[in-house]
Amino acid sequence: MREKLRVHPEHTKYVLIIDEVHEIHGFAQCVKSLWDDNRKLGQIRFVLMGSSPLLIEEACKGSKLSKCGRVISWPHWSFREVNQAFGCDLETYLFFGGYPGIYGTPSLEKDGWRSMIQHSIIDPSLERDIMKMDAQIDADLLKSLFRIVTEGSATVRGIKKITDLIGGGANQATIKSYLGYLQQACFITRIPVFTKQKQLKEERSRTEHSKLIALNTALVTAQHVRGEDDQMWGRVVETAVGAYLYGLGYGQEGCGKNLYYWRDDKKGWEIDYVIEDRDQDKIAAFEVKKSFANMKKSDRQNMNDSMKEFEKRFGVAPLKVGKGGDITLEDFLSQDPQNWLEKRRRQS
Repeated sequence: MREKLRVHPEHTKYVLIIDEVHEIHGFAQCVKSLWDDNRKLGQIRFVLMGSSPLLIEEACKGSKLSKCGRVISWPHWSFREVNQAFGCDLETYLFFGGYPGIYGTPSLEKDGWRSMIQHSIIDPSLERDIMKMDAQIDADLLKSLFRIVTEGSATVRGIKKITDLIGGGANQATIKSYLGYLQQACFITRIPVFTKQKQLKEERSRTEHSKLIALNTALVTAQHVRGEDDQMWGRVVETAVGAYLYGLGYGQEGCGKNLYYWRDDKKGWEIDYVIEDRDQDKIAAFEVKKSFANMKKSDRQNMNDSMKEFEKRFGVAPLKVGKGGDITLEDFLSQDPQNWLEKRRRQS
């Protein structure tokens, strides 16, 4: 590349694209050197891609390459993208998730697919990428944490609760650290509670009660080997909505779009997702179910009370997403949530 730049005139422009760049030892230092040599002329633009965002981001930080451009964690494939590319229906997408490689296989067999997800995606990240970040990591503890979080995706849990579930002498500081690694690896995200009371927001942040969601439904179904049931599908549907919102930038740093859940612990009220556009000062809220038909009377009453209370406090009526709701799941996963944002009413 340096020879090309030396021989060709200054007005010649190049784009250097490298895929799976994290497999190249010392790539960040090499690219940073080329960037420094060519910074004044601006002949080169770099596009560095790979399947390990954690290792790429860490290498870029270590070489100060991140100051030369943006490190973007590209989201998993959405339902609309998989549907357009492979023609799959919604239920197939919900089960097999947003990893496009699986859809190119001659037949989708669940047992073989689980093995592929485990050995091609989960294990390399847990056993190779994250271990490279910290050689002192307890691999068994990390895998246990991953399993608990993905099996229970879209559940609100505090650090203490997760630590108790794992047992074995795990401590809360370690669990918090390991959750951070899983976030960096684009496996999960943590969603905070929605409130406009700053003091309460800071207090909730300290107690670490977050809704933990997997960023791909395949991570949920691949871990769920006890058979498919309504509980699993409920988690999968709620996970799909949360992962879709996150993939559009809600809850991602620097995007100006926030992603929350809402809960009143005293009354047991809860709304699954709240999105906020800070620039427009607008919000939207969503209650998610696979189907709103045949709900238990007590569950329906709690849902209705939660939705009424949220509207009373914030001036925006939550929308029901799912079969029999205001928006079908298929329509929701195919549209821009900006369509549902409303100006919120300020709390007194």
